[in-house]
Amino acid sequence: GRAPEIIAVPGNAGIAELGRCISGDPDDVVAMASLAEEMAVDLTIVGPEAPLVAGIADEFRRRGLRVVGHGQAAAMLEGSKVFSKEFMSRHGIPTARFVVCDSADAAHQVV
Repeated sequence: GRAPEIIAVPGNAGIAELGRCISGDPDDVVAMASLAEEMAVDLTIVGPEAPLVAGIADEFRRRGLRVVGHGQAAAMLEGSKVFSKEFMSRHGIPTARFVVCDSADAAHQVV
């Protein structure tokens, strides 16, 4: 019975032409799930990877909210190159040779 509406957090000038922008931090998983509940959002589509890595889709599902987006464990494959490379190595998935360095000096020593 409601007219469809697009709501974006935080949004930008482009999406503002199509819907309503609400200020907020998409990485604040609990706040975003609470906002979706308060606004009775029918479906949430998560765009950037940072909220997915933070576990937003998992929190929405835990609360019974409809969401399009990978769970935190799957999102880590995109969100962390170190995680991805170690995962591929651990599971025998072909990937280029890699070294994990925690400083510029450590990286220079590898070369």
